[in-house]
Amino acid sequence: MKIRNCIFIVFVLLIFTKVDYRLTEIFPGGSQDDSVYYYHVQTIVEDNDFDYTNQLNGNLQDAYIKADGTPIPRQSFGMALIATPFVYLSNIITNFLNVDTYTSLNYFIYSIVPIIILISSFKILLSLTSDFRFKNLFTFIIFLGSGVSYYVFERFSMSLIYEFFSFCLIIKLTDWLFINKKEKTNYILLLPILQFIFLMIRWNNYHIFLLPVIYVQLVLNDKFSIGLNKKFILGNLIGAFVFLLHTRLLYGISTFLQSTIYPNDGWVVYERLERYKNLSLFSENVQDIFQYIFVILFSQEFGLLYFCPIIFLSIYFLYKFILAKKYFQSLILFIYYVFPLIPVILFENHGGSYGFRYLFTLIPLNIIFLYSEYKNKKFLIYFVIFISIFGSISQLFFESTPYSSLSEGKIINSFDSLTPYANAEYLTGVLKSLLIIEAYQKIIFTSFIGLIGVKILSLFSNPSEVLLNYFSLDSKTLEYVINYEEYSWIFVVLIIVIYIYFSYTVIKENNK
Repeated sequence: MKIRNCIFIVFVLLIFTKVDYRLTEIFPGGSQDDSVYYYHVQTIVEDNDFDYTNQLNGNLQDAYIKADGTPIPRQSFGMALIATPFVYLSNIITNFLNVDTYTSLNYFIYSIVPIIILISSFKILLSLTSDFRFKNLFTFIIFLGSGVSYYVFERFSMSLIYEFFSFCLIIKLTDWLFINKKEKTNYILLLPILQFIFLMIRWNNYHIFLLPVIYVQLVLNDKFSIGLNKKFILGNLIGAFVFLLHTRLLYGISTFLQSTIYPNDGWVVYERLERYKNLSLFSENVQDIFQYIFVILFSQEFGLLYFCPIIFLSIYFLYKFILAKKYFQSLILFIYYVFPLIPVILFENHGGSYGFRYLFTLIPLNIIFLYSEYKNKKFLIYFVIFISIFGSISQLFFESTPYSSLSEGKIINSFDSLTPYANAEYLTGVLKSLLIIEAYQKIIFTSFIGLIGVKILSLFSNPSEVLLNYFSLDSKTLEYVINYEEYSWIFVVLIIVIYIYFSYTVIKENNK
């Protein structure tokens, strides 16, 4: 039974693992977030400097120009600190061993780092919650249906899973420090230092500093008693210095505000921010904020109720803590929940990709709340599980048909804002896609299941000729099929081995 379950989970993981960004290696001159995050790793590993001239290759579309005229990407640097050791090791291997592959070994290793981080986050969260039947499987389903997995299995070069992991690790460190805390006072300074380092992944994630307080008071039911601890204060000073040093090295200025490296003029976000500062528009702004929160919760365009129930439960958790008369803790939790909402409200969109990605950092703490406080409330558990299953289906069908794809040009989104990469009817688009045969075909042939099938078929015949006899493949899918034949079996086997380990973690007995 375990072997069969393991095979099924590996199959699920392989069909979720998409080829789009894995077959197209990132080369110099890109301006997408995916490209620039990779450039951060490249400039350290391959160039051993912070000169991005050769990576940007003249494309300064989204670059910050330093005082000396050199261009620097505006996208945050922090995720490179996690990915670099893996790619550095890969680079050493490449220098000594000539690996004949379709994409470089460095790029392949870079692409699987998010998978390793996802598994690490999974194991951290399992270790922080009490055991109950099917906890491992439930957590796997929540991960798969939350949207964060999209940024592991498809757009792996975005920072989302790195942010997610950083919040998991801060909770784990907090838990470790506050259990038998008298024996661990010498390590207290590590907590704020790591918080500042992880802030480098996304500068707007200031709520990471509230995370230890909330966890200690609402999960451990203890007091956060290290605020005036000398080592804690020293850790904050060191962490702040390290953060400012990284902005000085990269951008030539010392700042905590990412807005400092963005243009002041012409960006609609600044106009909206000024509007919210205008006290004469207070009632109108409050009305807009409530309207936007309603959109985030219930709209067809990635509304949390349908696509990420574990974040949707934030309302329930906050209500229950207020009901328990934990007013101070509830206020801190409210602030914690509000912080990641701010960019969504200012941008007036979900983030131009899958799901409300700025909110994914709320997932780790909410999983702990769900399992620690409410695991006996079966209706909550089943609500999260069933909706997460739909969320995972939605992720599979994302961009499988025109109905479930985001617009290329600007259209009116659910916030009533004119923006690209939107789809105000995404929910019904997914439901329509479920009835379209071509959607299933695209899901299979753009996944690693399709890749493996084509590679096996290529051992006996010409895959393109055989498949065209049975399927109507568009030009893009046909191009994938041709490229699959050149993709390294070594890469395929390594991914399968990682997924076998992950599946074993999912199905094994719960052990805290």
